[in-house]
Amino acid sequence: MKEEKDPTIVDRYSLDTEWEIQPNLRMHAGSDQAEVADEIRDKKAYLKFRTAQISFEYNTGHRKIKDEAGEDVKKPTVGTLKSAVESNEELYKLEKEINKLQKKLDICASYTVAIDQKKYALQDEVKLYQGGYYSTPTVPNNEGGRDYKKEMEAITEKSEESDAREKVQARRKKKVEDEWSVHSTLSK
Repeated sequence: MKEEKDPTIVDRYSLDTEWEIQPNLRMHAGSDQAEVADEIRDKKAYLKFRTAQISFEYNTGHRKIKDEAGEDVKKPTVGTLKSAVESNEELYKLEKEINKLQKKLDICASYTVAIDQKKYALQDEVKLYQGGYYSTPTVPNNEGGRDYKKEMEAITEKSEESDAREKVQARRKKKVEDEWSVHSTLSK
């Protein structure tokens, strides 16, 4: 299974690609957040509408309020009506749906903030790159410092030369051994 990359993490080795996808990430995060917020507004409006309907049904007698004994309440008080509406199961389920959507909205909002923070991190990474933060360290020679780049090149050249010498020596040794083995078999 292919592991997906977290879009909030900056890959400093591909800043050009990161900058290309940054606006799309922000747009998608913002649109997801707006969609969830719109859904919450719709659910809240429906909850308000259903609350009014149910309250009206209790007030007109289309819905009956039961007392503790299970008998219908003939003349419900304002407090009894309010309690009956608040304890309605349908309205409770709507409230739970709104709470779940609110959680989703909070997650979308934090993702949007993370994408915005990634933008600032990308800006700082580019500044570091432009300033030579990731380059080979050098000290100007006029101050008596060392040029690490030249030293590394010299070391690399020496190691390449010694590798070539070792290969030549190994070939010569093998040739001599082969000649001795041929000579020793002939002398027997």
